[in-house]
Amino acid sequence: GNKAWSMGVKRRFEPMVRELLTQHWSGEHLLTCGRVAFFWFQIADKSLKPELERHWAREDRFESSLSIELDRKRLTLHPLPHPSPLNATWYKRFPELIDLRLRQLQWGESNTAP
Repeated sequence: GNKAWSMGVKRRFEPMVRELLTQHWSGEHLLTCGRVAFFWFQIADKSLKPELERHWAREDRFESSLSIELDRKRLTLHPLPHPSPLNATWYKRFPELIDLRLRQLQWGESNTAP
């Protein structure tokens, strides 16, 4: 049914995902697909909520990016709509938007991100 995980499940896995992003992963840029993925960061750090909400309210949220700090690690979030066919508003535009994001990140022929 393409339903989001319950808040209990999200909270249970938050420490593992947080550790993965801040201690084991060397990247900085994250593509978040859908509102739930973008707002995961407010579960990890409640102080990010106003900043995340302001960015999500922007008309250009799927073309602009947001830099945040999580456990003293700088991360840049690049939100995209959820690519589900159930997301009628954005589903048809998803290929165009992900192409734009990959160009912004200079994803080249070698398939390596910066």
